[in-house]
Amino acid sequence: MNLSIFKIGLAVFTIFLSINLGTAQKSDAQIAALNKVDPANKNEIGVISAELDQDRKCTIYTGEHFIISSEPTTVDGRPCLQVKRPGATQWMTLENDIKYFEYEKGYEYVISYQLVAYDDESLPKEYILTGVFSKEKKESDMRKPHQLGVTENTTWTIEMMNGKQMSGSVTFYEEGRGSAYAGCNHISFEFKHNKKKKTLNITDVIMTEMACFSRDEDGPNVMELEGILSGILYGEIEYTATAKKMIIEKEGKEVLVLVR
Repeated sequence: MNLSIFKIGLAVFTIFLSINLGTAQKSDAQIAALNKVDPANKNEIGVISAELDQDRKCTIYTGEHFIISSEPTTVDGRPCLQVKRPGATQWMTLENDIKYFEYEKGYEYVISYQLVAYDDESLPKEYILTGVFSKEKKESDMRKPHQLGVTENTTWTIEMMNGKQMSGSVTFYEEGRGSAYAGCNHISFEFKHNKKKKTLNITDVIMTEMACFSRDEDGPNVMELEGILSGILYGEIEYTATAKKMIIEKEGKEVLVLVR
């Protein structure tokens, strides 16, 4: 009797285990098909359009690489990574987390990742770790922030652009370089600061070329906003600033409000 019960129990457990293992395997296969990314080629450079469901369409950028600084920064009191692309000299603030990446301060990393950018801009972009190529104990060579006479904060948060609310960030570095970010591409530039006139003469504006789209047909998408921002951050601009707010004007018109 006891032996029969044991056999029945063993059979039920075997069926249960088979079902669950099959479900897990199917789930992994579904995820791979859903993302249209072959795990064997996850570090190859590519751009893939995918439809996760009827409400979520996205673009997946594969084979992307970051160098991650050994010293993080803070934005609105929250720690954020400082990153740059291989071959670049300018660090950028990454306000998104990198899924599956475990960061240890004091170490510089070289990683590969996939970037998932949703057509619906209300959904945050996802950075997904695909590989760690190196981890080296190293002092950061990250540039010091430009003081502009008012603050030691590295990064300003964009509050408004051309009178409309907007999210993003602008950074001014000590040696006359800067960067900006509004949700998709990274903008870099150089500038000369005239403390007496409180002006910045901005040149050499460069923007990365990732394609990000919006479902909002009634308003500008993120790429249009980035184009406007890069246009503002070019040529001579005037500014007034306190410890908490900076107002940027161009040709006598208020075009950008930054806060910290």
